[in-house]
Amino acid sequence: MIASTAIFALAAASGAMAQLSIPSIPAPVQQFVGNLSAQCQQTVLQLAIGSPLSQCLHVTEMLPIITSAISSNGSLIPVLDQLTAIDCQSNGCSNATLTAAYKQIGSGCATDLSKYNVTNGTLQTIFAQYPLARELTCLQTRTPYNGTDAPLNITSPPFNITNGTVYCSSSVLTEVSAIIGQNISLPFFTDLFKAYQNNTLVNTTLPALGAKFNNASLLCNDCIFGWADLVGVVYPGVGNVSLSSIGQKNVTIKGMNVSNITISQALNSTCAAEGYAWTNNGTLPGTVRLGAYNSSFSYNITAGAISTIGKNSTMPIRRNVADIKARWIGNY
Repeated sequence: MIASTAIFALAAASGAMAQLSIPSIPAPVQQFVGNLSAQCQQTVLQLAIGSPLSQCLHVTEMLPIITSAISSNGSLIPVLDQLTAIDCQSNGCSNATLTAAYKQIGSGCATDLSKYNVTNGTLQTIFAQYPLARELTCLQTRTPYNGTDAPLNITSPPFNITNGTVYCSSSVLTEVSAIIGQNISLPFFTDLFKAYQNNTLVNTTLPALGAKFNNASLLCNDCIFGWADLVGVVYPGVGNVSLSSIGQKNVTIKGMNVSNITISQALNSTCAAEGYAWTNNGTLPGTVRLGAYNSSFSYNITAGAISTIGKNSTMPIRRNVADIKARWIGNY
């Protein structure tokens, strides 16, 4: 998983970079921005430079790191760790800032949004995910992956050290990198993109990678269940959705086909032996902690002996699961 606010920052900054003709931005991004109307480009540019949104997304701090990563072929895990630390150890975006931003985009990019069938309601829903996305991004673990069952020596790079914990994104991606036997890098994602073109699998790259996860222990760890539990408290009905109902007809985990059972059943049956269970009541594994400074998350959370009280939100994000499927996934 990648840092959510880095995505927000890159999306916002892409308009500014296209205007400035910075060559390190990937051609597809430049092409997409170039296809926007002049009014929409100006709107994005205003949001990307000096606006309250750009400030709370830390665009100025993140851009040099992102542009450097784009020109590098090395592991993206240290980069992600830097971006996560910038976001999570500073104030995030307020609901007022998010509301103002989505209204500004809705007005300045109305024609473009209509072209891509994006309604104001959908745009509001996207921005309303920010508190959850930031909470997911900033989740930390006290038992990060280090290639063995022993706790990681957290004084070693690339992990960011925060009160004796490591960001879950770094821990999980390090394990993924070990499982696939290669760096999580831009060339890696480029190869994946080349493997699947025009909705057709053109080589065996993806099946070969997928086979490596069939009996892997990646799913059964505190970070995965911490993420799932955070989603569960916002969208409690997600656990009752079967993978087959969202188009996944042949999903195998640890040798067991889980397509026709619900997400909560798949998680619980797969990882019960390790003591993990999916919840939708805000109870996270005891070895994880929330790491978002001055969080705006609206729900009460318990992680081990620590409980947090959620803040009231002016942009509530608890939604009906059927609506989520129809809006984002489609009907199957």
